[in-house]
Amino acid sequence: MVGLFSRSKDAAAPSPAAWHPAPDRPGHLRWWDGRAWTDNYHPVQQTAQAATSRPETSAPFGQAEPQRVRPARRAVYRTAAPTGVAVAPWAKANSWQNVVGESNYDAAFRALLQRNRPPRGDYGAEMNGLPAAVVADPGNPYDQSAVAVWVQGEHVGFLPRDAAASYYPALADLAERGEYLQVEARVWAYDEEGDVRGSVTLVLPPPDGVQSFNEPPEEPHQVWPHGGAIQVTCEEQHMDVLGRFVSDRDRHLAVTLHAIEVQKTPRSTAYRAVEVRLDGQRVGELTKGMSEKVIDVVDFIASKGRLPLCRAVLKGSPLRAELTLQVAKAHEVTRRWLDGIQEA
Repeated sequence: MVGLFSRSKDAAAPSPAAWHPAPDRPGHLRWWDGRAWTDNYHPVQQTAQAATSRPETSAPFGQAEPQRVRPARRAVYRTAAPTGVAVAPWAKANSWQNVVGESNYDAAFRALLQRNRPPRGDYGAEMNGLPAAVVADPGNPYDQSAVAVWVQGEHVGFLPRDAAASYYPALADLAERGEYLQVEARVWAYDEEGDVRGSVTLVLPPPDGVQSFNEPPEEPHQVWPHGGAIQVTCEEQHMDVLGRFVSDRDRHLAVTLHAIEVQKTPRSTAYRAVEVRLDGQRVGELTKGMSEKVIDVVDFIASKGRLPLCRAVLKGSPLRAELTLQVAKAHEVTRRWLDGIQEA
């Protein structure tokens, strides 16, 4: 997660969210998010040599001036473009990660500037919310666990080596399924007289949240959109199932939702509620009030012959655990998403 820094007392804080001269690092720009400084820096473009650079020497009178030889540029490794189906992260993406190696891909940033035509300020242009593919790169000759990053079809760099090692197994597994991870990227690019530079920051899920810990059901299903947290009840009655999945860290699971009839006592009025199942086994239910907020979506997906599949987070120990759903409520799902659900 991008750390936020307190406002400097020695420098007036800028008001708009943008790149500004860094008050604490001369010769650099720093991103101000509208409220506080972040830890994103970029060096200011240097247009001339420093006055302290080594002076040039002239050839003796009557001899030709020596020819300058530009050092050969090392060949840049080109990875294959991502193929397959783009999938969103299973867990919520909320961790900012800088991309490395962008200086080798200036043509990519030039293409992004031309394609998006963002407004440009004194310190370059900011492009937010661009789709980025994060792909395992097993053929990389420099790192056997390399992870390549593509933005709008342009290869812009790689994850740092330590981050790549954490994400590579899940991304490689996606590739075997014919899928790749798609997240949002924030791109900064600077173009001065054809000299293009850029940087990229991604928002990623935790490594173990790239995909669900358990396998999705084999039956036709529909993945529910991300949403707020909804607490599941009665988990303590199903620790024989949940206890097998708990971990020292949050476990990101895929669960299905089902409409059921509930009657608490023989004399009480029955009502429709939502039951939660993990790998086909009951692990809890939603309260009457929460069931009313999602049951219309459960019914709609079921009417298409599909299982409602949603994201869940499991915390706790083999003795007691808590299960929380992360689903959009009925009034939060979009018409476009509903229209996209096909008959099984």
